[in-house]
Amino acid sequence: MVFPAIGCEVGVLDGDLSVALLERYEDLVLYMVDCFKEYHDYDEIRMKGALTHSFVSTTPYADRRIMFLGKSVQVTPLIKDESLDFVYIDANHKKVPVCTDINAWCPKVKPGGFVSGHDYTSEFPGVVSSIDRFAEENCYTVNEVGNHWWFVKDD
Repeated sequence: MVFPAIGCEVGVLDGDLSVALLERYEDLVLYMVDCFKEYHDYDEIRMKGALTHSFVSTTPYADRRIMFLGKSVQVTPLIKDESLDFVYIDANHKKVPVCTDINAWCPKVKPGGFVSGHDYTSEFPGVVSSIDRFAEENCYTVNEVGNHWWFVKDD
């Protein structure tokens, strides 16, 4: 990846990955997208804490991070197609939302960029089936490391 780079994390929660990326890559501009609403076993109080933590923990990088508070598909119209060097999808893990996210965010990534995400495990069958289906329909090879998945977007 050539730097400066522009990336997006979809599903930020506490912002730990955002902090790690911003700390490691000093030329990275990162869009952070999350609705911070109740989800799965995270109640409203937990999600408000997550929003606060992600905002505060990325404050040292405020000049290079742009936070979007909203659902993934509400944010995609604000991002130009083929403008991202990577997207990392880790939002709602159910089949339909994962399909929606991958279809909405893949066009935002430049050819040669990375489309990636988290929780590619049997514990989250909606993630695995959605990513596998998208990859098959679009002739991508899904790579996995641990519970992370990724592929390179073709030209």
